Amino acid sequence: MNGIQVTAAVAAAMWAPVAFSRWRAGKLSTERKIISVVGVLGLALYAAGAFEGLPQPEKVLEDVSGALGKWTYLLVTVLAFLETGAFIGLVAPGEAAVIVGGVVAGQGEIDIRLLIGLVWFAAFAGDSVSFYLGHRLGREFLVRHGPRFQITEPRLEQVEKYMRVHGGKTILVGRFIGLVRALAPFVAGSSKMSYRSFMPYDIVGSGLWAAFFCLLGYIFSNNLSEVIHWAERGVLIFGWVVGTIVLIVYLVRRFRKPEERAKLTEWLDEQERDHPRRAIVLSPVRKAWDKVVFPVFRFFGPQLRFAWERFTPGGLGLEFTTLMAVLMAAGYTLYFFTIAAIDWPTEFTTKINDAAFRVADSIRTDWLDTLAEWITHLGAFPVAAFFTLIAAGYCLYRRRVPEALVLIFSLAIAGLLVSPIKEWTEVPRPPGSLVETMGYAYPSGHTAYAITYVTIAVTLERVRDIVTRAALVVVAIALASAIGLSRVYLRAHYLSDVIGGAALTATITALLASLALLILHIRKLRAGANAAETAPATDIVA
Repeated sequence: MNGIQVTAAVAAAMWAPVAFSRWRAGKLSTERKIISVVGVLGLALYAAGAFEGLPQPEKVLEDVSGALGKWTYLLVTVLAFLETGAFIGLVAPGEAAVIVGGVVAGQGEIDIRLLIGLVWFAAFAGDSVSFYLGHRLGREFLVRHGPRFQITEPRLEQVEKYMRVHGGKTILVGRFIGLVRALAPFVAGSSKMSYRSFMPYDIVGSGLWAAFFCLLGYIFSNNLSEVIHWAERGVLIFGWVVGTIVLIVYLVRRFRKPEERAKLTEWLDEQERDHPRRAIVLSPVRKAWDKVVFPVFRFFGPQLRFAWERFTPGGLGLEFTTLMAVLMAAGYTLYFFTIAAIDWPTEFTTKINDAAFRVADSIRTDWLDTLAEWITHLGAFPVAAFFTLIAAGYCLYRRRVPEALVLIFSLAIAGLLVSPIKEWTEVPRPPGSLVETMGYAYPSGHTAYAITYVTIAVTLERVRDIVTRAALVVVAIALASAIGLSRVYLRAHYLSDVIGGAALTATITALLASLALLILHIRKLRAGANAAETAPATDIVA
């Protein structure tokens, strides 16, 4: 038996006695009786290997992908989207399709870098659709039909409370657990979790998931059946580990209360007294707990809690995850277009660059030429540096030194890196430029410096509670986009140069901001620990 069959056998063994006892007590409706019978029999048959003779989905996918060639991009992308967007992940594991895509890339049919990006986007888009469906339909549907499955209003409130506290972690970790991955976005949407809180965790989770399984198939492309086998086993082990950790945390938090421990002791005494057969199993467990587990936990608990609070970014939450999402997305974009620039020209970049020039030529007028020339000057390094220094000075005035340092160093590092990357990639300038240009094209320095305006807007949002802070960020994004597009319109850069320049500064800024956030968090933890050590005994007790 493989790991999935063992899991199915365990699930059937746990489900059967519970369903039987509730059946005898008359607590099961006709629908739940049918579901229980079909579920237990299905799990038992799967554990016994009754379905081994059926065609393997991964083998079918491999055959289809091998015949499709470059259309594999579309096949894998659609399946990655539908897994959560249409809930097919409930019946078909999405890892198999993504791994098969990696296998086809390993055989030279498609590009692994582009495949990772497409799968990442499709997975995120599918999760977003599922979240939207849950937000619009989920709770109303569960309130109307939930009582038939014992999903009551109090239970829904418990789920909503859980998602408010642990929703982000569930989205992130659940990406690697099949059933959780298929349902978590829908539950998050139906439990009133905001999309602003959902999005960063999902970007990080779907990005890690796409990269891991694409590369897994790519690296072991010569042995698909073996890699599928180990991938399923790894995901299964990961799910068991996560479930065990969640169970332990739940038990620790619950039985930390004296009244809960008293209830458990009373229940165990009752079982041992009134049910001798159960006492045969419960007595050794109680002795092991009293003599081994509890003393060990009591001795090491404070040390483990101290280490956990100081070495985990638990207090960082949404802000840190948002920075990680920006860092991953911008870093991948920078890597992809830089490699494409080194291999210049590539089929992908040629298509998007030609399309951008066709659009620019179709709208070209004299007044747009003048406007684009005026806008493009806002992306010059001296202009961006001027506004950056003003914003940094304001941050220093408000005693927000980390924000000021991030502003200054992000622009400075971008300015230092643009020229060496140009010399490294050696991408020629587009022909027929309407403004004076010099040197190589990739990346666009004007666009790289223009992203600083977005950083300034986000920083000012943090420094002061501005009424129009959302509008300020939107205007900054629009300005940076206009500067980048003006370089394409004036034929000073290709669109790929503009995207690479924006990704360069975004990567640098997200990296510096995340490091600053971590340093501040660690300093606060140390300050809290020092305050606790130096506080009087009466204060500590209080």
